[in-house]
Amino acid sequence: MIAAPTVDRFMSKVVWNGDEDECWTWEGGTGSHGYGQISLGRKQRLAHRVSYELFKGEIPHGLVVDHLCRTPRCVNPSHLEAVTQGENCLRGVGACASNARKTHCVRGHEFTPETTYIVPATGHRTCTVCRDARKARWDAMRKSEIENARLKREGK
Repeated sequence: MIAAPTVDRFMSKVVWNGDEDECWTWEGGTGSHGYGQISLGRKQRLAHRVSYELFKGEIPHGLVVDHLCRTPRCVNPSHLEAVTQGENCLRGVGACASNARKTHCVRGHEFTPETTYIVPATGHRTCTVCRDARKARWDAMRKSEIENARLKREGK
């Protein structure tokens, strides 16, 4: 937990219009990804994490603080929620989050435990229905090529 005198110092770097529902914009320093940063002692801390600790309490072990408003410089505690890293990623707007939310492959097969193979090295999902159909087409093509080569050798 952060010491109480830090609240005044913290809030001196926040701009808000008094409306609890609006974003509280961090006007202090920011990091390369646009998240607010504040020095506490000799340690750089993310401002939204400090806000969570100041106004909501300790961040539970293993959880990260997610911005419900999707605004990196927001430090409004009502816009912050402690969630798992996986949940935080799924709530995002990037390609990984978008793909993780998909329930069907590009050909319309549902992702279920029976129809989904997860590549161990990457975590990438593969539709086994599509994979099996590709393999069957490949096998048929190879069989046809082998048969054509045999007929050519025999002069037929």
